[in-house]
Amino acid sequence: MLTVNQRFPSLDQLKKTIHDFCEKNNFCFDEVVDHNSYVVVCKRKREFGCKAQIQTILKKRERQYVIKRIKLKHKCPPLKESTSEFIKNELQAMNINQNNSRIGELVELLAKKNVRFGYHQIYKALTNDNEDGYENCNKKWVEEFLQINPNCNAFSNQYSIFVTFPYILSLTRKVIEIKIKENKNHTLIYAIAYDPADNPVIYSFSINATTLENSLQFFFDSMRENNNLYNEVTFIVEYEDTLISLLEKMKINYFIKIRSICKKLFNGSKEEVERIWNYCNLDVEYNMDLKVPAIRCRIPVIGDTLFNIQNFSEIDLDLLYHTTNGYEYYDCINAIIKIISDTIKKQITNLEDNQGNKNRYSENVTYRLEKNISLSKNATNITNTEVIMDNEKYSVDFNNGSCSCGMYQYLKIPCYHACAIIMNKNNIKDIKKNKNDCISNDPSDYVDPIYSNNLLLEIYKEIKPVVNEQIKITDRAFIKKGPGRPKKIDLN
Repeated sequence: MLTVNQRFPSLDQLKKTIHDFCEKNNFCFDEVVDHNSYVVVCKRKREFGCKAQIQTILKKRERQYVIKRIKLKHKCPPLKESTSEFIKNELQAMNINQNNSRIGELVELLAKKNVRFGYHQIYKALTNDNEDGYENCNKKWVEEFLQINPNCNAFSNQYSIFVTFPYILSLTRKVIEIKIKENKNHTLIYAIAYDPADNPVIYSFSINATTLENSLQFFFDSMRENNNLYNEVTFIVEYEDTLISLLEKMKINYFIKIRSICKKLFNGSKEEVERIWNYCNLDVEYNMDLKVPAIRCRIPVIGDTLFNIQNFSEIDLDLLYHTTNGYEYYDCINAIIKIISDTIKKQITNLEDNQGNKNRYSENVTYRLEKNISLSKNATNITNTEVIMDNEKYSVDFNNGSCSCGMYQYLKIPCYHACAIIMNKNNIKDIKKNKNDCISNDPSDYVDPIYSNNLLLEIYKEIKPVVNEQIKITDRAFIKKGPGRPKKIDLN
């Protein structure tokens, strides 16, 4: 094993260790030696511009060689023989039974030996399939994905793959946000649901090597075939002519973000943006003299609201900020599944930690409930259904889970008026959530079960990636800072 910052007392010992390491990792190299360093580079660096190398320097004071860099990813072809022949020979040398192994597993095994080939290349080598499109390989990928994830669904055609996690929507809000990412070679479409704590979770996605219009048609057709609750869902979308036209054609419920409409209309001056914004958010009569004709027919839709708001904040999901521009078709979809899998594992770990701490609900629900309990101490004149706080009377109905303040039925968490009545032991005999429920003076017993960790664990089921290779999330979106000198941060 060779690691960065590893030290060697002599050049001979360094060379022997590096030569053994390169032989094990199938690294054909040339040596570059001078009085301050020792570097091994790929044999075909000059021919193909390959940047694979192992770089060391001499620390003169310590009289030791130190490894400063190890980069084993090649840009050059591995051998002069054909790709298919090379892959078959490598698998044969590793004594791998190709008939009983998934292609995704073969990609991982070859990568560990520093032989990097994509899913499509290995599929072609093993099946001798020379088709120009992806239809047969797509079917194979879907077959492997469903083999290791039987609780999911997936479909494919000649140019597209659609993946969905059907159990999610029955346990989350009936709202889905659509995100579209167009890259050089393919289009990605995500359908993002929200769990009871309003955390985003991927419900379905598709990758498409075709036009945007065909990609969207395949995506919504696949979603409709797979989901019984499809007609109950409202889709949150950004303003995109192709998308809006398709949604109207298919008679799908949708809601347009006002911010995206303003962005679409922006033409170098902010007057048009202000007019649209004022029309949507204020009681202002709108002038129909629009510079963008396609938006005229959308004006009745623009004024609609969802959850009493007209804009939604951007989704905080690492997957959406991970660039896929340099990825090939299957590398891209395997990376997406891997990121989803890693995200779900973190969520499962957090939920299991909460259960280990005997927390029935997530931290934000527990915090809100504790805050309501502390505020309930200011209540006076408490009866079994009414309470006075700040000189105002509030009525609580535990059978329907509601309060005249509106917060109990809105959040489905007992407000501080409800908590005051629950915590009053003299009235506890008269409080029942349902006829069959036991009587309790614990406010957490009156929180809606939708917030329970057990239900969230049903949403966040483990997803196994087809190719289980590590993906680094390093390229988050750049957030613009305001003008002027940054404020000092007082650390005391």
